[in-house]
Amino acid sequence: MGARVCVHGILGKFSLRRGYTIGVMSFYVYTIGALGLLAVSVFGEGGLGALFSVQSPGAWLLLSAVALFATIFALYLYTAGLRHLQAGVASILATFEPVVATSLAFFVVGEKIEWPQIVGGCMIITSVLVVQLRRRELMPVR
Repeated sequence: MGARVCVHGILGKFSLRRGYTIGVMSFYVYTIGALGLLAVSVFGEGGLGALFSVQSPGAWLLLSAVALFATIFALYLYTAGLRHLQAGVASILATFEPVVATSLAFFVVGEKIEWPQIVGGCMIITSVLVVQLRRRELMPVR
């Protein structure tokens, strides 16, 4: 996830400066991503059979919801945030996502959390706090 967010942050910031809309950027990101996934599914183990083995309408509804909210809407909001943040800062703040996901898994689903996850989460929280404190130091006083 980290490299994708970093590359998207840098290219997203560059594209926004060049005047491209978020819709145009999203179109290219998802078209290229879909072509890559299609190539993997065609040439990878199992081929397209795994995708077409999903026959439940409920499963397709859940897959569509994940695609819409967790992917398209999330990337749209991230790109919109690039108008207000530097790409590096946005990438570091995006690393907070696994902490939220792990916390939700623990509290909602009752998933067990191991000590390396706790240490990693503390490191992420610390880095996000350091970035926020540094941003405040660098911001001009009005």
